[in-house]
Amino acid sequence: MNLSTILKILEKECCTQISIETIHKAFAECDDLKMTPDQPLHHSLFCRGKKLLDHNKTCAENKRRSVKIASLGRSFIGSCPFGVRELVKPVMVNEKLAAVCYFTILSGTVEIGQLRKKAQWLAEFIRLSINTYLLNHDQNPRRNNAEFYRKRCLYFLDLHYMENIGETDLAEYLGLNCTYFSSLFKNIMGKTFRQALTDRRIHEAKIYLRLHKSLRISYIARLCGFSDSNYFSSVFRKVTGCSPKNYRND
Repeated sequence: MNLSTILKILEKECCTQISIETIHKAFAECDDLKMTPDQPLHHSLFCRGKKLLDHNKTCAENKRRSVKIASLGRSFIGSCPFGVRELVKPVMVNEKLAAVCYFTILSGTVEIGQLRKKAQWLAEFIRLSINTYLLNHDQNPRRNNAEFYRKRCLYFLDLHYMENIGETDLAEYLGLNCTYFSSLFKNIMGKTFRQALTDRRIHEAKIYLRLHKSLRISYIARLCGFSDSNYFSSVFRKVTGCSPKNYRND
């Protein structure tokens, strides 16, 4: 059973929503820690809607503050700027912050004591999975390994495709010089960063168009990182050969 399945079970058992801020590299490489693209994010419709208001600036700033507190190893209950209460549980590995788990406190959520126990259990699962990963892998991998970078690039795009990101953001995430990274990315991915980002956004848009037929196309465009619906339609047609409306109705 991997982390993705565990999160779904815990959400159902506790009547909560769980997101995980991933920090340790093991999340990009360890099968036990695999998640669906939306699980690392605050993925409720309410949170997605609020992120659209200012291109995720408010939520991202609040996340940075909570991660800073969690880096001290402290669990706490806090509220985001939009009034959502959460239990925040850090995951520490070798006295360093490896991840932060967020449990949303809803009207039907189990009582706090029980929620803390579930959070502790989840944090321990993640900690043990990371330790197992470290035992089975070279802790100082060669940084020029193509597969290592490919996984990290895809993971970054999964987490941030809906945001206004650029090549420099990914280079900074990987700790690489931007000029060097630009050529590296094209070599390992077979496309430019902008093409890869567009492909990831269009992939997500297809899912929304198929599964959420009540959502306006302009709203789907914003959910997938496009600030202009006309531009989204143009790019979608270029990539798929048809308009978003025709794709939805086909």
